[in-house]
Amino acid sequence: MKILDIGSGAGFFLTDVKAKFRDMVELHGVTLVNYASKKEKADFTVEGITIHVANADNLPFCNESFNFVVSNRTLPYAYDPLLAVEEVHRILKVDGVSYLELEPLFEVAQNDQRHSEETLMDLE
Repeated sequence: MKILDIGSGAGFFLTDVKAKFRDMVELHGVTLVNYASKKEKADFTVEGITIHVANADNLPFCNESFNFVVSNRTLPYAYDPLLAVEEVHRILKVDGVSYLELEPLFEVAQNDQRHSEETLMDLE
């Protein structure tokens, strides 16, 4: 089984997954920063987990290459959040599963809606 964590940072979640499932899984993460060497933009490995330095809206993976994709409150901060969701769909296998926590995106949308309503009331 191949798993990807978008917004993995240094791979703490994936390290927990590896401890539980050991060699049954191939683990990858995506982060904007190389935590092994903040000066380099190259991919790095942490405890057998490959961490790719990339943007969520331009993932460096082949189509239908992951069984499971997880992203916990990261995609709303991508350069293009909708494109990031499309990228997840692209790299996910047909029978794959994704878990995408998008709460900040909805909070921002609600705040924008409240601001728009206040602006309209001021115009009346």
